[in-house]
Amino acid sequence: MKAFYDCGLSNREIVRRLDRAPQTINNEIERGRTYQIKQRQKYKDRIYEYGAFDYEPERAQLQYEENRLNCGPKGIRAHNPEFFEGADEKMLGDHWSPEPEALILDAKRRDTYEDKPLPCTTMLYAWIDKGQLKTRNIHLQEKCRRRPKNKLYHRSHQRVLGMSINERPPEVATREEFGHWEIDTVIGSKDKSEPVLLTLVERKTRFEILTLIENTSAQAVTRSIRCLQTQLESYINHIQIDNS
Repeated sequence: MKAFYDCGLSNREIVRRLDRAPQTINNEIERGRTYQIKQRQKYKDRIYEYGAFDYEPERAQLQYEENRLNCGPKGIRAHNPEFFEGADEKMLGDHWSPEPEALILDAKRRDTYEDKPLPCTTMLYAWIDKGQLKTRNIHLQEKCRRRPKNKLYHRSHQRVLGMSINERPPEVATREEFGHWEIDTVIGSKDKSEPVLLTLVERKTRFEILTLIENTSAQAVTRSIRCLQTQLESYINHIQIDNS
């Protein structure tokens, strides 16, 4: 573009050759527009300077980068810096919690900040974490004592012992068809090796069957289920168990 400009081509011709929008070329030339002195003359104790405007791509790039820094929304802090200065003073000097409700009530009591925007709790904590305020996490009396909750994670190697409950037939969930049972065990408070109760509940009628089995082992539960299937074969269509 600098070469085309030095050759004396018009903006429209530069647009045609570079295949750019006319306004783009005009903006670029205006950003790099620089007045250069070509000649100085002295006449009767006065100095006369003669020059012309020229296009400098380096100046255009610097001006573009400076303009980009001023783009975008300024944010709450730029519109209301007094609030954050007062918040730092309260949190550091008076050991206040970074809860905007208390800080806002104090501001309203003193009739400060008027209709200027105010932050929320999450924003204040985020700025403290990023070091954008004078207050640090070490200054917050409660935050350093609290332990974060354990995040939920997905067990990729979890054993799958059968079809998921989400894959059961739709008529089971509606409880409109007889013959769908749910099975579970009731364990006492002493020892798992002692006899336990095996419960079967029919989903539609809520009819319940209780039977005593030796323990909670898979072998004992399987033997009991097979025995019940033999006795109630015509009444059992589906048995749902938990993944244990």
